[in-house]
Amino acid sequence: MRKNITYMSPQIQNKIVDLCGAAVKDYIIGEAKRASAFSVLADKTADVSGKEQFSIGLRFFDSNRMEVQKEFVGFIQLNGLDATTIATAIDSFLEKEGFDPSKCVGQGYDGCSAMSEEYQGVVPHTN
Repeated sequence: MRKNITYMSPQIQNKIVDLCGAAVKDYIIGEAKRASAFSVLADKTADVSGKEQFSIGLRFFDSNRMEVQKEFVGFIQLNGLDATTIATAIDSFLEKEGFDPSKCVGQGYDGCSAMSEEYQGVVPHTN
């Protein structure tokens, strides 16, 4: 074994952080999928380059801890800010992660009433 290997380069450090993040995300998603129901929490934000992103969170009851969990699971880059684009992005995320849409019992948005309007708001096709 080479003694001069330190794994200290920025590329290696970033890869380790990415792997840890993926492991945590997989754990959270696994717990949420095991729950009898879940809700999607979402909020729009812009990154440092000005691109619109959507933060996705999950809320579910963790039967091992006997408490409701509210966990951030990632960002989705948006191609538009209209309700249809946002709903499609949420649907795609849930499908990609293997969620059962019939278990989605709610959706929440941080202070944006337009997101949940009855006729033109974001309504993922979860049922």
